[in-house]
Amino acid sequence: MLSIENHFLDTNMILSIAFKDSNFNECREYYQLEYKRHISYNVKDETLGVIERMRLISSNVLKYIKDYMSSKNINLSDLDYHMQNIKRSYLNQFQDESYVFDLKKDKFVQIVEDLFIEYYDEIRNAMISDDIELESLSLKLRKVFKGYNESVSRCLHSFEKFYFDNDPDLIDQLISVGIHEKDAILVDDCYNKSKDISEKFVFVTQDNGIIRCSQDASELLDSRVLFSKPILFLNN
Repeated sequence: MLSIENHFLDTNMILSIAFKDSNFNECREYYQLEYKRHISYNVKDETLGVIERMRLISSNVLKYIKDYMSSKNINLSDLDYHMQNIKRSYLNQFQDESYVFDLKKDKFVQIVEDLFIEYYDEIRNAMISDDIELESLSLKLRKVFKGYNESVSRCLHSFEKFYFDNDPDLIDQLISVGIHEKDAILVDDCYNKSKDISEKFVFVTQDNGIIRCSQDASELLDSRVLFSKPILFLNN
C-alpha cells in the first residue's frame, strides 16, 4: 500500500484541516508527504454540506435554548442544572434515530456536546442576563462558520477536481457491505478515477466505519482501491 502514489481524500481529510480537530496534526503531517492526491466534485459538495449541516444543528440548538429560556422560570441558583437539562432534553429528542441532520448519530451527538462545551459561558451568561435572543452567541457562531467556509474553500482550491457518472449498482453493493451511501459515492468516484488513469488508489480516510468495511469494499472494486488512515503513512 505504501508504494501506491495515487491517493483519494475523504471529506474528513479536508475538514480536519479546517476545523483543527483531534486529527489535525496527523493530517498536516500526512500532507507533507509526497503523494498524488485527488478529490472529486462530490468531495467538495459533501465537505461544504457537512459545514452547512453543522450550522443548521447550531441554529437548531440555539432555537431550543431560546424556547427553553422562554418557557422556564430559571433561578440563578439552578443555572448548572438548567445547562445540563437543556443539553439532555435536546438530545433525547433524537435518541431513537440512527442519523440526525443526515449525520451519523454519534457525530451529531459529538457536535452538540462540543457546542455546549465550547460555548458554555456564553449560554450561561445569556441565562443570567435573560438574553433570550442569545445575541452574543449568535454573532460568534456566524463568524465561526464564515471562517470554516473560507478555510475549506482555500483547501479545496488546492486540488484539481473531477467528475464521473456514479454506478448505482456498485454504490448499492458498497452500502450492502456497510459503507454509508454518501461515503459509497465517494468510493465510487475513487474507483472511477483509478480506472480512468489505470492506476491503483488508496482511499485515505479518518472514518473507522469505512476502515472496518475496507476488505469487503476492496474486493468489490477488483482490489483497485485500498483503504487506509493517514497515520499508516506516517509510521513507515
